[in-house]
Amino acid sequence: MESFWQVAVGVAGLGAVGAFIFWSLYRGWLNLGIFAKLSRKQTFVLMVMFLLLTFAALVVVVIAYLKKDSGPVGKEEVASLKEMVLHVRRGGDDHSIDSLEVVRDGRVSGEQTLEPLGPRDDFKITGRFYRPQIWQLFWFDTRGKIQIVARSESASTSVDYPEGDQMVAVSEEDPLGVHLLLLTTGKLPHRSEEEVLHALAPAGRVPEGAPPPTVSRLRGPGQLQDTGVSLHSTYLHDIDHRLDDRLSSKLAVFLSTADAQEM
Repeated sequence: MESFWQVAVGVAGLGAVGAFIFWSLYRGWLNLGIFAKLSRKQTFVLMVMFLLLTFAALVVVVIAYLKKDSGPVGKEEVASLKEMVLHVRRGGDDHSIDSLEVVRDGRVSGEQTLEPLGPRDDFKITGRFYRPQIWQLFWFDTRGKIQIVARSESASTSVDYPEGDQMVAVSEEDPLGVHLLLLTTGKLPHRSEEEVLHALAPAGRVPEGAPPPTVSRLRGPGQLQDTGVSLHSTYLHDIDHRLDDRLSSKLAVFLSTADAQEM
């Protein structure tokens, strides 16, 4: 039934559909005997009242439809992302896996922190959207290199990197520092990947120093005072500014690395 009304609105428009609904509701109502006892003015007033009530009911139905499955609305909402979990395996030990709940029910799960990744640590990201999305996962490494390490070829509700039961480690060639994983949504043809990466390249390496909480939402307020160092919030805003208009930033996750002696 839902698909029928979508087709009807697309073909005939809201006006025609509204006229059909009105005719369906009132074709028998207008023939009631009570109208013979009312004056023209009373009939007009009654008609206007029923029209207003019908219009109000339709507005409520449309609003309810638009809000359906749209996810929670609140200060900590993360667009259409319902949940995201970061799984970290320490020392390659399958019995030592920490699962950090990054997003729960569409909201960032508080001030999340994560111990730096060691030489033998690896990780995995799993998540789910409220509605199917075409998504991409960008990796900004400590050498200043940017890659799209995962993407969905078609709209999907699930995010899984790497796929299946695998986990991924930071490259041994990367110097110690802070990595950034950026989740975006939007349709991006393969032929446009080089353009997007080229536009992001001037952002450079992720700023050194202690990163903010593991999870950061883009488009939030940044620092206003002058500073002689590069801020993580400023870095994210720069990336967001350089990001292709076809893509929408959903979530940023910082991962720092350390050698065995620092842990």
